Amino acid sequence: MIVSAEGPDTTIGLLIDERGDRRLLADFFGELGYRVTGGSAHTVDVTQFDTASLLIVDEQAARSFADTLLALKRATEPVALPILVVVPDRARSADWIRRGFDDVLRAPLTKDELLVRVEAHLRLRATSERAARESAEKFRQTFDLAPSGIAHTAMDSTVLLVNARMCEMLGYTEQELIGRKFVDFTYADDISATLGYRHKLLAGGSEREVVEKRYVRKDGGILWAELIVSMVRDAE
Repeated sequence: MIVSAEGPDTTIGLLIDERGDRRLLADFFGELGYRVTGGSAHTVDVTQFDTASLLIVDEQAARSFADTLLALKRATEPVALPILVVVPDRARSADWIRRGFDDVLRAPLTKDELLVRVEAHLRLRATSERAARESAEKFRQTFDLAPSGIAHTAMDSTVLLVNARMCEMLGYTEQELIGRKFVDFTYADDISATLGYRHKLLAGGSEREVVEKRYVRKDGGILWAELIVSMVRDAE
């Protein structure tokens, strides 16, 4: 059974097995203007909460789906999804925090206590979201206004992001470059060397390569450029 109460942009997810408790929480948050979505852990796809602003789960759901819930939390980084676990009054709380959950709510809860705890986490997330947006805007401004051509590519050299200067250098629009591979714009005699430095980076033999190579512009002209390549590795 899915309980849903329409509200503004903030969505609170409920993964509560007991239908009565779930209904009480849904009604409570719905009356405050939040959008509420959720259900029993055995009937709801946990990954549906990736758009929630905060998630409240009962102890059974936290125990049964801990790996999935924490993976969902990591997937929403850098603004991670806060997950609060509801436990019986005498249950240990430290273990849940060590596992990676954000807070423990001890039942029974008063409405005031519940609201204070939930809104504190929502404010923290809002602050993180604002900081992330500002950081992204600053990066984009620096990226777009850079005097040199810059591109971000996937492991197979597919273009993911490109700045205005790079578009100007190659004679293509941003839309024409995104999704294509840089080898498509590389002068034929320089392809082997280009693949060579790429393999060296992938193998971990170097963190940064500097090469001089030729590109083929959209109009057929040849562009000599110094290419500086570095790899950004994720945690895995």
